[in-house]
Amino acid sequence: SGAPGVGTPFSVYLPATAERELPIDVPATGRPMQGSETVLLVEDEPAVRAMTQAALQRHGYTVLPAATGAEALRIARANQGVINVVLTDVVMPGMSGPQLVERLREEQPRLAALFMSGYTSDAVLRHGIETGQADFLQKPFSTSALAAKLRQVLDR
Repeated sequence: SGAPGVGTPFSVYLPATAERELPIDVPATGRPMQGSETVLLVEDEPAVRAMTQAALQRHGYTVLPAATGAEALRIARANQGVINVVLTDVVMPGMSGPQLVERLREEQPRLAALFMSGYTSDAVLRHGIETGQADFLQKPFSTSALAAKLRQVLDR
């Protein structure tokens, strides 16, 4: 090791995971969970936002990322194209996900929404989400669960 022209060996250790990610998730129905719609992604945690954005883009979606409700409103107003769905965290500093969706729907009444949260259902209920009434995804979620739920919301 270290000799000229030989190179240096190195090892890469990756965490083990039970879930094998496939480039395109195909559910039991056999229909790929792909999309071409535009998703306004609102998540205050940078790592979660980046990971979710990458997963959505792998599934064909155009993603407009925002860290706060206020930023999401600015992006929505500046965006020339159609926003098909807002995927938002429920509990965020400043403006909650439900408050954001309410504001966005003043301008786009038919805007679809999918809420996500790592909090328990009672905390989510206190933030104005009736889990039976709204489309909801519990964190942490797999890429395939996200893709399936998003398709379900968009196809309704």
